[in-house]
Amino acid sequence: MVTQLGQRWRVVSLFVIATWLVVSLIQSHDAFAERKQVSGTGAGTVLGETGIEIPVGDMNSQVGNLRSLLWVYSSTNPDWNNAKGSSVEFTNVMTKSSKGFTVVTHPGGDQTFLQFEGTWEQEPGVVFTDQRKGRFLGGTGKFKGITGRWTSTIRGGGFDPTVDTTKRTAEWEAEYEIKP
Repeated sequence: MVTQLGQRWRVVSLFVIATWLVVSLIQSHDAFAERKQVSGTGAGTVLGETGIEIPVGDMNSQVGNLRSLLWVYSSTNPDWNNAKGSSVEFTNVMTKSSKGFTVVTHPGGDQTFLQFEGTWEQEPGVVFTDQRKGRFLGGTGKFKGITGRWTSTIRGGGFDPTVDTTKRTAEWEAEYEIKP
């Protein structure tokens, strides 16, 4: 009777071990993706800008500015420190909103791709603040399979000709994971 009980325990133990091995082999790699958080600052320069009016429907139009910017990001995370961003954005004057895309080239050449939208407010004087939220669309190299979110607060000169309106500053943070 003791030997039958011992054999049953061996069979149950082997079954548990085999099940654990099969489940671990089948389990998606997503469960092993590490969530990362990173933050920093940025310095931006407007490379080009043009006023634009986009017809929408029969009566309305979107009036705003289409611009391209170059960013240099600073962070304590070496994957993001001295990364370069190239952005294209449309800022709607009527709705005080912005939409656009950014390609970030990280040290070593890997890239991440972002889509963002935001709302901006003109502050007293000549400064505006643009609160943006975005998401990662993908990446290359060590960032291939990236998913997650991006938030930033952009500040810059307004419409005063005595202020350099081509300069921007940013505080940003990202939360992401890389899925194989």
